Amino acid sequence: MQKKMRTAILAIAAIMSICAVFSGCGNIDFSPTAGNSQKEANSDTDVSSDEAADKNEESEAERSADSTADDDKAESSAEDADSKPEDAPAASDNSVYTPTLNDLASQLADPMIYTASNWINELKSYSAPAVDHAGYLFRDINGDGTDELIICSADDAYPNIFAIYTQKDGKVYHILDGWSRNTYSITEDGKILNVGSSGAANSIFGVFHINESGDDIECEDLYFTDFIDESEEKIGTYHNTTGMWDVSASELVSENTDVFTEAVNKYTPVELVPTPFIDLAKEVVEKTAYLTITGSEDIGEPADYTEFNTGITENGVRIMLSADKAAEVILVSLELTESYDTFDATELFEAEISPDKPILATVEFPGSIPKYGVEVTDEAGTRFYSIDMSGYDGSIELNRIAVDNVDKARG
Repeated sequence: MQKKMRTAILAIAAIMSICAVFSGCGNIDFSPTAGNSQKEANSDTDVSSDEAADKNEESEAERSADSTADDDKAESSAEDADSKPEDAPAASDNSVYTPTLNDLASQLADPMIYTASNWINELKSYSAPAVDHAGYLFRDINGDGTDELIICSADDAYPNIFAIYTQKDGKVYHILDGWSRNTYSITEDGKILNVGSSGAANSIFGVFHINESGDDIECEDLYFTDFIDESEEKIGTYHNTTGMWDVSASELVSENTDVFTEAVNKYTPVELVPTPFIDLAKEVVEKTAYLTITGSEDIGEPADYTEFNTGITENGVRIMLSADKAAEVILVSLELTESYDTFDATELFEAEISPDKPILATVEFPGSIPKYGVEVTDEAGTRFYSIDMSGYDGSIELNRIAVDNVDKARG
C-alpha cells in the first residue's frame, strides 16, 4: 500500500465587480412656429400630411421588418432550444452513491461500532460525535462528465479529504482513504494531491489523477524525504513516478529538502464546501438496526431465539447476536482476499432478528483472521461485520468489513 501525505492548504480569494450602463433621452419640441400665414400654414399642413404619410409607410415597413426579425429570432430560439439538450452533457447519476452514503452515515452515527476506515476511527476517537465533523459533496474531478463522491472534514474552508469514490457502469469504486498523517486535496485541473509523514525524516508528497479506465488513481510524481547515508545524519529528496516509497527504485534529486518544499508549494488546492452528514445520519439511524454481540458467560437464557447450527462442538465459542430493530441477518464464512483488506463471503444461515428474538451460534477462531461474519440487511441497506476475538482481553466483538463477493449457496 502506498504511503501518502497532505499538501499545505492555500487560500483562494476571487473578487468580481458589476458595472451598470445607463442611457438618457433629450426633449423634443413639437409646437408650431408663430407668424406663419394661412397659406404657409396650409402648405405646412400639406407637407406635414405628406411627411406623416411617408413616416407612416416607413413605420409600417419597420414594423414588418421587425416582425420578420422577431419570427427569425423565434425560429432561431426554437432551433437553439432543440439543439441544447443534444449538445449539453448528461447529468451525472449520483443516486448510485446512496448506499455508500447511508453506510458511512450509519458508521459515523454509532459511537460503539468498530470500522475498517482509519479516518472514521480517528474521528470517533478524537472528535466525537464523529458525525458532526464530516461532510460530503459531489464533484467531477477529472472532467469526464461523471461526479465523484468526496468525503471530507466539515470544519474548515479547505477541509481534509478522507475518502474519494468514483463510479463506472453503475458500480462504485473506492479509490482512496485519508487520515491525519495521510491527507488528500484536489486541484482545479483534476490533480489529486497526497501529503503524509511517518516520522521526522520521512515525509511524502504525491501528485495523482484518476486513471483512464476511471476506477482507480495513478501516480504522476512522487517526492519523499529519507536518509541518504548509513549514518542517518543527512536527509535528501527522492522522486519517482511509480507512487512507491522505495529508495532503491527512486532518483535522489536533492541532498536536502528544498526540492520537496518546492514541489508542495507548486499546487493550490480548491476550496470544498461539503454538506454535513448530520441530517443524513438522522434519517439513516431511524432505519438502521444496530447489532451487539456477547459471548459465552454473558449470554444468559433468552426466552426466545434462533439457533444457527454450525456443527462446531470442540474449541467453539458460544455467541449471541442482538439488535435494537428488526433486520435480516445471514451468518457467513469469510475468506480474506489477496488485497488483504477485503473479504469474500459464503452464506451459511439466514434468519430474522429483533429486539425480542436474538440469534445464537457456536463459532471458532482458528487465528487472527476472522472465519465468520454476519450480513445485515435493514431499511438502511446491507452491510457486513466480522466476528472477532479481542487479542487484548478475549472478548467477542463485531468489526465492520468490506466484502467483494458473496456466494449465495448456503450449506
